[in-house]
Amino acid sequence: MTDRASTLQPTRPLVWIGVETTGTGPAMSRIAKIAILRIEPTGVTTNYIRRLNPGKVADLTSLSLRRYRRGSAKCPTFADVQSRIYGLLRGCDLIGYNLKCFTIPFLAAETARQASQTATANQNNSAAQLDLLLTQFGNFVENATDGDEAKILSTGLSVRATNAPIGQLPQVTNFTVSAGDNAGELDCHWDSVRGAKSYRLEQSLDPNTGWSLADIVTRSQGTLLGRTSGTTYWLRAAAIGTAGQGPWSNPVPKVAP
Repeated sequence: MTDRASTLQPTRPLVWIGVETTGTGPAMSRIAKIAILRIEPTGVTTNYIRRLNPGKVADLTSLSLRRYRRGSAKCPTFADVQSRIYGLLRGCDLIGYNLKCFTIPFLAAETARQASQTATANQNNSAAQLDLLLTQFGNFVENATDGDEAKILSTGLSVRATNAPIGQLPQVTNFTVSAGDNAGELDCHWDSVRGAKSYRLEQSLDPNTGWSLADIVTRSQGTLLGRTSGTTYWLRAAAIGTAGQGPWSNPVPKVAP
């Protein structure tokens, strides 16, 4: 019987291609290794084998796969070798195992991801350039009109709204006091107040009289140091804004640790 393989005379290059992947699904997995053998009609062959860096892959959950990813950190990505791969595939007839259901879908998914990333990068670059041009134009209009609102509006640009004054601040709420990590420390917390520039903390040994400044802070929390251990302190807080100080929180007692 005649060996048909020995009498095969292709008119186009034959390419055998195989891939090793991080999983079985092209949507979640990546190509981790690719091997290509291209045979020209003249008999000249080209071998191409590359281990690839799959990057951050959702299905890399096993210890062995995580180790593989670390080992391939310095390898090229699919995007780095994509042009070389498709150059070897151009104008050929493909041969290989499970091409239709496995290899080709993986190649298509990798190509689509690269195209999407490129399109996103181009879009972000265009948006940044447009933002820069608009900013430059806005600065030019503001300087040319000397900030005149009517003239600015006549160019089609809008004028930034001025911040309305907040007015009198509301009462501090959810004021709590807990023992600190060290002796004599008291930790105070409360809900932040919109428009507050700072907060005033006061203390007293009697909730009805004798209040004195304990601290002024810029955040909705404060730690008081050096209090006498075993002594009960009454504490309260008030927000301070452009319109002045708001009402005091309800006073809270706490024994210093």
